[in-house]
Amino acid sequence: MANVAVVDDHPVVREGIKRLLIEADVARSVLTFSSAEELLRALGENQRVDVCLLDLSLPGLGGFEALVEMRTRWPDIPVIVLTAQPASSVAMRTLSAGARGFVSKGQDPQDLFSAIEKVLAGGRAIDPSYIDLILSSVDSDNSQLPHERLSNREFDILGRLASGESIQSIASSLCISPKTVSTYRRRCLEKMGFDRNSQLTEYVLTYLQLPQPAA
Repeated sequence: MANVAVVDDHPVVREGIKRLLIEADVARSVLTFSSAEELLRALGENQRVDVCLLDLSLPGLGGFEALVEMRTRWPDIPVIVLTAQPASSVAMRTLSAGARGFVSKGQDPQDLFSAIEKVLAGGRAIDPSYIDLILSSVDSDNSQLPHERLSNREFDILGRLASGESIQSIASSLCISPKTVSTYRRRCLEKMGFDRNSQLTEYVLTYLQLPQPAA
């Protein structure tokens, strides 16, 4: 059994996953963190972690940035991304950033257990139903797609804007200033060749399949 780190800013999610892993005898111990900064600090203090379950939508340092940091400093710790987003919007980006797999929060707990087992054995944990999607992404010239021009933080904010979050709400969630969010918004528009938020929303709904904004 492994020492598992769970990084999610929602206490119910953290504790729910911890309970599942312990009761299923999947983990020897489960360490929970509410932010990427907490996780990186613990790893820097030589806290033993065999596998990390990482949410992408975190306050402060985002999941993508944490992935890159972990790949650089602790490449031997496999990371499984926990996501509420459709795989089509994060698959290639998370794998490129260093994740060994990804699991939707809507999947059966057994899928999570299997994913942990696979990455600990040196494999990748990717739902078979997404293989064709990933291969199609590899075959196509994704570098020419507008959203592929964005940094990981810009991509995160793109999704939040397109989902209807206000600049103030995004700033509060990510622990950054509204001015910084506005700067990221401007960069997204410039890099993607748009001039207003509605174009970002239309693009995301059409090509990335993120949830439609609430009415």
